[in-house]
Amino acid sequence: MRPGSSPPEEMDFDRRFSAGAYRLKALFDKGEKYRLIEEYGPECYRETPDGLLLEREFASRSNMREWVLSFGGRAEVLEPDELRTDLLRQAEAMLKKYRGT
Repeated sequence: MRPGSSPPEEMDFDRRFSAGAYRLKALFDKGEKYRLIEEYGPECYRETPDGLLLEREFASRSNMREWVLSFGGRAEVLEPDELRTDLLRQAEAMLKKYRGT
């Protein structure tokens, strides 16, 4: 191998970023359709009576969490349960802070 070159398995970015990936299942308000399309393409979600269902993997838990939070109240995490719990804790802390209790 030449100096400075990477082994082929390290150049397989799909495999590299999906290893240990975090899977998200979330329901988005229908008004978020164009943002989802812009970020992940027109086939990234499925329309349901309750909204737009997106299922995808993220390379890191924190990246997934921050991305979901960027939608504010226009997204509901269905899975993973750990993320739902984390978001609930954060919302409770914010309520406490802003209500002054």
